[in-house]
Amino acid sequence: MVQNAVAYQAISQYTCDELLGQNHRLLNSGTHPKEFFHEMYLTIASGRVWHGDICNRAKDGSLYWVNTTIVPNIGGDGKPFQYAAIRTDISERKRAEQVMLDMNAELKSAKAVAEKASLAKSNFLSRMSHELRTPMNAILGFAQLLEISTPPLTVTQMASLHQILKAGWYLLELMNEILELTTIESGNLKLSLESVSLIDVIHECQALIEPQVQKSGIHINVLQFDHSWFANADRIRVKEVLINLLSNAIKYNREHGTVEVKCTERTPERIRISVKDSGAGLPPEKLVQLFQPFNRLGQENGLEEGTGIGLAITKQLVELMGGAIGVESTVGVGSEFWFELIREVTPQFVTENTLTSYADRSREPGAAHTALGGRQSDQSGRP
Repeated sequence: MVQNAVAYQAISQYTCDELLGQNHRLLNSGTHPKEFFHEMYLTIASGRVWHGDICNRAKDGSLYWVNTTIVPNIGGDGKPFQYAAIRTDISERKRAEQVMLDMNAELKSAKAVAEKASLAKSNFLSRMSHELRTPMNAILGFAQLLEISTPPLTVTQMASLHQILKAGWYLLELMNEILELTTIESGNLKLSLESVSLIDVIHECQALIEPQVQKSGIHINVLQFDHSWFANADRIRVKEVLINLLSNAIKYNREHGTVEVKCTERTPERIRISVKDSGAGLPPEKLVQLFQPFNRLGQENGLEEGTGIGLAITKQLVELMGGAIGVESTVGVGSEFWFELIREVTPQFVTENTLTSYADRSREPGAAHTALGGRQSDQSGRP
């Protein structure tokens, strides 16, 4: 084989005298199987050009890679009589590729460990929540019996009992949310996607959150939108998402504040529902932590109770339905939470009763401040 002797000596660390008369066994690194070289020799012996990457062993035992092209010189009898080899040192490239392969292997291993740990955590939380719900229901049940017992409790006893009930309901809500979160994270939550009327969902949420609205004195404005808009989603989960956002908007609002609800067509394929409050707002460094489970953003000692799980559940529910969720906030002005759902492309029929009912309400005095509602249970996930 004809080659650049000086360059090859530098790569292989052998002198010309040491290389003369030797075959490839001198440089064989053992990296390639016998079939590799068998195929190479068959190719060049038949008069065809061979091209590939070869790993050789230098004189000091180190490995190096060369990108090699071997070209046969064909004699008058049609057979090769000598070969020209063109080699390029690609050792650095191969080392970089190996580093990447090792890093990918480490990442896969770390991912597998993390997934296993996450599954173990979810199983533990799920099992513990199930186990704790039974005694907690018993505690709440007997506490409620004491509340209506005869003779009646003293004022001091009743105050203590109310603390037991308050803490019990809080813990039961926490366990229910942990169960839901672990169900979602484990991939066991089943969704029932259907055509969902957004105006109907808003009206249903109104009935659920009305007690919280009346207690807080917050005014909620529902901006008019096309009542024929439908989303392809799970009806129960859409209600859960909207109620959570409305509940937070009321809970973390200022006294006698406002909440604005609107639906907009972001694209022909997506509809956005926004809930805007007039609360204290959040700085940018806290916005990035909003959807983390068990993170109340420093409000653990605040007046409003919460678990810090609600928004984490909300985010995962929206994403499971193929949607997206986000927030925009200004300190001293308020926050606007929004979520987008996939629009139902099949034309839907909106019943006359639904439209008439909404139209009647819109003509009532103060219709601009239509009160919407949500569940009483705590859904904190933001401060």
